[in-house]
Amino acid sequence: MEIIKQKQMILKSLLLKAWRERWSDVQWSAQVKGLLQKGTSGDVYNLAEMLLSQALIGPSPNTLILSYLKHAISSQVVSYAAVLTSMVRYEDLFTSRPYCMRSLLDLLVSCAHKISCHGNAEECLILCQSLLTAVFWLLRGILHALEKQREIKETFVIAKNMEMCSDVLKRLYEAKPTRGLLYIGRLEDANTWNGIEQVLTSIRNTLINQQQQPVFSKELREKVDRHLVEIQKYQNHPVSPMGGPYGAKINSCTINIITYMEAILNITIDIQPFVDQLVLIETIQKLHRSTVYLELIRASFIGTVDSAGSSDELKWASFTYLKVPQILARLKMIPTSDGNMVDSSEILSDALEQLLRFLPLLDAADTKCNCDCLQYLLQEFNKYGLMDEEQVSKILHRRAAETQRIKSSEMPSTQPNASLILRAEPTVTNILKTLDADYSKSQEALLGVLGHMMSGKSFELILAAAAATLKLKKFAAKLIKFNEFAKQANGEGSKASYTRALLYDISFLMLCHIAQLYGVEMVTANGGDSFFENWTTQCLPDDNGAKPLELALKSDQSKVDLLLATINSGSEMKTSLTKWHEQCIHLPYVMQEVLNAWEHSAITTDHVQKMVDNVRSRMCCIPVCIAAWLCSYISVLGASERSKPLKMLQMFMVPLGGEPVMQFSNERNILMMNVMKKMCSNSLDVWLHGHSSSTDSIFIIPKTKPTKEVLKEVFEKVVHNGCVDKTVLMAMDQIINVSGVQWFCEAIINELLSLNRKDDLQAAVEIIIALFQVDIEQLTLALTRNVLTQILNDPCQWQNLCDPRGHALATVSVWCIAAAQTSQNSYKEAREKESLFKPLRGRKRGRSDVEKDDSGFSKDESRPTKLRRMLSTADEDNSTATLAEFAANGGIMRLMSHSQQPQIMSDPFNRALASLFQLFASILSENIIGPRSEFVMSFVKEALQCGENVSCEILQFMPVNMISQLFRSSLAGTFPADLALAVCDLELPFGRKIAAKMLCLSRR
Repeated sequence: MEIIKQKQMILKSLLLKAWRERWSDVQWSAQVKGLLQKGTSGDVYNLAEMLLSQALIGPSPNTLILSYLKHAISSQVVSYAAVLTSMVRYEDLFTSRPYCMRSLLDLLVSCAHKISCHGNAEECLILCQSLLTAVFWLLRGILHALEKQREIKETFVIAKNMEMCSDVLKRLYEAKPTRGLLYIGRLEDANTWNGIEQVLTSIRNTLINQQQQPVFSKELREKVDRHLVEIQKYQNHPVSPMGGPYGAKINSCTINIITYMEAILNITIDIQPFVDQLVLIETIQKLHRSTVYLELIRASFIGTVDSAGSSDELKWASFTYLKVPQILARLKMIPTSDGNMVDSSEILSDALEQLLRFLPLLDAADTKCNCDCLQYLLQEFNKYGLMDEEQVSKILHRRAAETQRIKSSEMPSTQPNASLILRAEPTVTNILKTLDADYSKSQEALLGVLGHMMSGKSFELILAAAAATLKLKKFAAKLIKFNEFAKQANGEGSKASYTRALLYDISFLMLCHIAQLYGVEMVTANGGDSFFENWTTQCLPDDNGAKPLELALKSDQSKVDLLLATINSGSEMKTSLTKWHEQCIHLPYVMQEVLNAWEHSAITTDHVQKMVDNVRSRMCCIPVCIAAWLCSYISVLGASERSKPLKMLQMFMVPLGGEPVMQFSNERNILMMNVMKKMCSNSLDVWLHGHSSSTDSIFIIPKTKPTKEVLKEVFEKVVHNGCVDKTVLMAMDQIINVSGVQWFCEAIINELLSLNRKDDLQAAVEIIIALFQVDIEQLTLALTRNVLTQILNDPCQWQNLCDPRGHALATVSVWCIAAAQTSQNSYKEAREKESLFKPLRGRKRGRSDVEKDDSGFSKDESRPTKLRRMLSTADEDNSTATLAEFAANGGIMRLMSHSQQPQIMSDPFNRALASLFQLFASILSENIIGPRSEFVMSFVKEALQCGENVSCEILQFMPVNMISQLFRSSLAGTFPADLALAVCDLELPFGRKIAAKMLCLSRR
């Protein structure tokens, strides 16, 4: 302390000498630096306070000493924090010595745009508090001048000082780094901020109360009030939205594509994950909510037109008229990303007004569906309270005036799907209530209900409505219950056995149709051990092809021989005391014996035909089981060995002539044929025997064309059209099945990087994020863990990271990660409740496939010690805190507390993301500005655009020192100062220190 006091006396003597001899500021600075030890600041000796006290002795400021102070600030002899702290001690200057106040305001104006700190993080945090105190001091000066305006003499000077105060405040808050520092100061010093709020309120009230007899001009008072309003706005929103303005994009092909996937692949799943993805797209693509509504409804009508006459026609009808209103109702409850508080009904009306511009689309939908599609949809909107009667009438009136469709005077022969699906919705509820009754004593009543459902389009409509209302699982569970009941045989008469056989047959066929149309998980979701669930899992061909023969249910050879003798003799199959599930197991092996005999010419083709006709004469479920076995058998045969198995399969698919033997024969045969055709189309390379009655598009990868060329053609088609159809979805699905997610991801990223034009790249980015929804989690895992790592580590590919391609790749990466994390969060609770039986969106594959391939990480890596090593860069020095310390102090990983580390890092996706950030930090530590560092910067910038919640999850694995490396590696002015506020956890002191340090770095 004595040494400091002595040094202070020497500095004061030097200052007085400099003033007497009129030294220049350069001379004075040179002398002062000679007295100070190397690396020592003048703040240690209160040099700033010493200069101010000498400069402000009289009624007018000492300009020479003030010039010394300015030079000391510029040469970093004193810090901005010390100057601001010393300045705010002069409370009485505003009215008592206005010219001195003017000199201080001039000083603030000259340095307001470059306030920073060159010290450590602690000193940067002190600067934040000093800045906040300076703002408080300026506001108190304005309030004091307003309150004492009638007592002051120097009115003109004080008015000018008030104007300068407001200008200084505005200048401080307009600069993003300074605004960030003030926001950190607000969190660090809550008492001072409370005082600022009180002073702001007092100033506003004083301005209002003094409107009658003001001393200061109206223009000045309005200017002060306007600046104060801006200050309050900036304080409440310190981080401004990054990227372009909301509403800059007027369409989004991403919404079109994911809507198509939702209607085709996920019609049976709750809408919340889809709603979450829509909100994410709205945020990251800066869309207005009306644009989201427009694209969703337009995509629904496009799907309705494209699916007319196909098996997906009712899926689109149920999605458009049952699910879209529910989706909009959920979106209505979520605030818009642009902060717009406009009434939701007005936003929807605006979207529908824009929809009316697509006149050909609406006319095509009306023609295909033979009804006014928009009218049916608006009625549902009104039912859900999305629009009122007046708004609906206005839209329909304009639609009627603009339509070019010629309405037919004749009544349509059939009711439109829109009407049928809306009527089917309450019917599903009634049927489920009816099926809840105990039919063990009255099986005929149950048979009548199920038989009536099979007539015409009734069954398809009921399934579509049940799928859209999430009741299909419950319906399938009841059918499984009836199927299990009907397979038992306990002392029954001929009539009872006849009814039981029909119940088994109808329920079996219905369940097969549900599994094929809506996914196997619809009938296996309950995790039961019924015969049908086991048979479906092990035998029924699905979208991935026929099941391996090794999975087929095992037979009893003695029963097989007995059945073979019965069928060979031409005897009819009895229904009494027959266990039909055993027939379904054994008869495929019976036909295997027949096929072996036929292939060895032991029996003739006519005899085989008679045996086939005998097998399918009564029960339709048995031919289905035999066809499933034949598909599995044919799939392992060579081309030369398939002839007779294919002929046998064709025999089963030829309609059976003659009089019906059992009740509901026609309905059962139609359903059986549909099931078998679907089965063959899924598992065999060629179509069989005239199954071209359906208009469904079937995509098969040509054997003579490389998969890479097929993907290139499909991708170029989607980029050109800006939308997808079922053929494209099937193509992508098959390519993933054939090549795997790793190859698919790498190939589609290469297609992106082959583009050059900015417009093409932007369109491709939106399409890729949508196509990845086919299997978003596994594709994103492949992208983050393998594809990006390969590109960043391969010098031959660094040229592909140059903008605009590098920025496009960064955008794709961030959007996919955000979408994958959103998908995970959407299903988190559902997965915990339903475990393995929860169906996933898209391709419905579990995470086990990912985890099996996650060989790069051991189970022990979930420990905190492993975390520290994995998330730290190789060249960190010993002073860098470990990850556990970062987590304990908030740091960058704001979401990862010490107790959460093992749980978070047990997920392979989080481990891949952490490893990617480790690579980013390694790249930036090289201090080389190039394509790779620019890619890292683009990645972080894009992450910040995804909203606070998503960006926190993405950036939670960023090492602390990576932020400073980002600022150092970036070109001047190219990296946003908002980064520090967006990434660091400002609720904790450690995060505030890091953020303050980064903000100060951005001002250098």
